[in-house]
Amino acid sequence: MRVMQQDHRINDIRLVAIDVDGTLLNSRQELPESAAHMVREVLARGVKVSIVSGRPRCGIRAYLEALSLKDPDISSGGAYIYDPQQGRVLAHMPVPRLAAKAVVHRSREYGVAIFFESPEQILYEGDPSILEHTPSVPREVLRRAKDILVEDGASEPGKITLVGEPEILHRLAEDLGALPVPIHSTSSGPRFLEVTRAGVNKGSALRRLAAYLGIPDTSILAIGDSHNDVSMFQFAGRSVAMGNAPLEVRASADLVAPSHDADGLAWVLRKEILEGRA
Repeated sequence: MRVMQQDHRINDIRLVAIDVDGTLLNSRQELPESAAHMVREVLARGVKVSIVSGRPRCGIRAYLEALSLKDPDISSGGAYIYDPQQGRVLAHMPVPRLAAKAVVHRSREYGVAIFFESPEQILYEGDPSILEHTPSVPREVLRRAKDILVEDGASEPGKITLVGEPEILHRLAEDLGALPVPIHSTSSGPRFLEVTRAGVNKGSALRRLAAYLGIPDTSILAIGDSHNDVSMFQFAGRSVAMGNAPLEVRASADLVAPSHDADGLAWVLRKEILEGRA
């Protein structure tokens, strides 16, 4: 675990940033009532709650509504920040067209499925059987493309997600890192590689959101389970990794919670916000 730079009572927390898959949701892609109840308790204490997800906004809308969240949310791995109360897009930082084209061409060489994500739709190129491995993708906004680069609205995706076997994605990530284009890549699971614009990640988006809300990093609690959550762990004053997170992700957080299948999020919110920590 990282060394805390500053100790403070956890009731100083003014914003909780929560990842979705593997954190808010359990392994069955369900929102546990225990988590929903504790989120509502936290909101009742006057603490802001923001979803920070690798999914596009269309993929988190149902959970925003289920939890009645009104605070700004972050989606597409940090590329899109939206304030629902103001009806205002705070940031939209898609992958540049030429960079997206280079990623697609290189990814095709590896035979992986390619998903182009925008705030309101997801286009994908690849064998439909790959959908068996993507239960988190909302089917109502998903559309298959024969050539993803020529589809309307696909030239500058908020995020590109590449889906394939872990060893193939590892080699592809190294290859993409050598491309002379402004991109950032990170893993959101063994079979998922996320590509965003250079400098765009969950941590950079959380920094933007904190500045917008006027909340210092020391008053932010970040909760997640995957490699794409580490950047927000590094920014937030307090970070918690779920028990189901990979070892290196757990090592990057201040605290490790029970898993998402053992009411881990409810445990975190109770301990860190409602009870305070010793």
